[in-house]
Amino acid sequence: MNKQFTKLLIILNVCFWLSVSFAVWQYSTDFPQQVVSTVVVLGAFSVFANLIFWMVWMLSGRKRLIANNWGYFTIILLSTIVQILLILFFLQ
Repeated sequence: MNKQFTKLLIILNVCFWLSVSFAVWQYSTDFPQQVVSTVVVLGAFSVFANLIFWMVWMLSGRKRLIANNWGYFTIILLSTIVQILLILFFLQ
């Protein structure tokens, strides 16, 4: 997989987890509002980036497009599972 796309995907997924921590533990009061807004927007973009990652992974052979590191692949997989669960939870 393209190294730049993998790095972008990891950064977006880290922003997603920071956004979740802001929402759950309300840490956002100590940070400037512009930083919090940027992290939340990048976290929302991770949903679309993960969707693109999985579509590309399914359409072109699985052996060619596995992320550079199994740790990266695990982070992407766990983030995607949590994102799906959160979307399903909020749609009800």
